[in-house]
Amino acid sequence: MGQLVMWQGHKLTCVGVGDICNKKKNLVVAVSAEGWFHLFDLTPPSKHGDVLGHHELLNPDDPKLAFKQHIPANTKVMLIDDIDGDGKNELVIGYTDRVVRAFRWEDSPEGSDSLSGQLVLLKKWLLEGQVDSLSVNSGADGSPQMMVSQPGCGYAVLLCNWNQEQQSPRETGDGSASSREGPVRDVVHHQTSGRIHNKNVSTHLIGT
Repeated sequence: MGQLVMWQGHKLTCVGVGDICNKKKNLVVAVSAEGWFHLFDLTPPSKHGDVLGHHELLNPDDPKLAFKQHIPANTKVMLIDDIDGDGKNELVIGYTDRVVRAFRWEDSPEGSDSLSGQLVLLKKWLLEGQVDSLSVNSGADGSPQMMVSQPGCGYAVLLCNWNQEQQSPRETGDGSASSREGPVRDVVHHQTSGRIHNKNVSTHLIGT
């Protein structure tokens, strides 16, 4: 039997679990519609101190935030996965305004083992239609492909080429994610069938 842990936030739109900090440890991620990104570590107290260090031990009946940061608002869907094949997980978020953003966790310069750092924006894509779901699939060469399903049985492949792009200087302010937005293109649109254009039909892709 497991334990049920409850945390009540404001208008949560995305909840997931994954090794978002690339520390070989799964964390619970919750993002609100207002753009508040929350991290929880629900490890039992006996195994808890090695990751969060200076943070207070968690009581399973009273979960406490391990980290909080503000990112762009109007979040809709979320994915935690390695989308560029570098062996590190990224956080991908789809928004209600046809935008998809990719973030990566970066540790603080101190380099401690505790959960100290921030989300950094890797790229922003602007799509022609709304975002239904996010998934990662293997391309023809075996490399990961970031795919976004869209209404009317359409989908788009998002090119994750930030390693080849010249990044603009980072900007930080009021706790929001560092900016690396750059170009908003690099989107390859596809339609699964020329006869299907009903935008009222929701489409979801399942990664392989």
